[in-house]
Parts: sequence; structure tokens; C-alpha cells
Amino acid sequence: MLPDGNGLDLLEEIRKINSEAGIIILSAKDALEDKIQGLARGADDYLSKPFHLRELSMRIHSVRRRRVFDVGSNIMQSNGLEINLLTRTASYHGESIQLTRSEFDLLL
Repeated sequence: MLPDGNGLDLLEEIRKINSEAGIIILSAKDALEDKIQGLARGADDYLSKPFHLRELSMRIHSVRRRRVFDVGSNIMQSNGLEINLLTRTASYHGESIQLTRSEFDLLL
């Protein structure tokens, strides 16, 4: 249901580039067959909308627990943004801020 493609095809392309990436599908599609197809094509988890941010946060932690990323690292990085999962801080260009629970869940 992406404007210029299919999310499941994109999932397979991501897996070709980075087989270790942790991927959670967030979708409006909630049929069992959609979930099975997403998981079969490489997603680590599948969450149908609407969902609670705390549930998404716990599913992210679950994917991290099951997969080997940077061993011993509690830092998630994306496009220059770093999130420390232990201290609940985020930093961008060296500036660090303490996050509230809601901000942390939303940022993840």
C-alpha cells in the first residue's frame, strides 16, 4: 500500500542489502494471511494499526534481544541520530537530551 511500490517487495530488498537488520512491519492490513506473508518474507515481527506505543517499544526490545547487532551495544543509530536504550537519551551532532517515556517510545 505504499504510493510507489509494495512493502513486501521493499522488505525483500532490505534483506538482500542487510540480512541482519531488525524489521517490524507496521501495517493497516490486519488479516492473518497478510501477517503470515510479511513474516515469511523476512520481517521479524508484524504489528497492525492501531497499536500502543508501549507495545511497539517492547516489540523493538524483543527484536533486539533475539538478534545480534553490535554485541554489548545499547545504542541504536540512524542517519546521525543515536538513541541510548539504557539511559533513554538521544543525541544528534553531539547534543544529548534526556527523554520522557513517551518521547522515548515515540522516537523508537
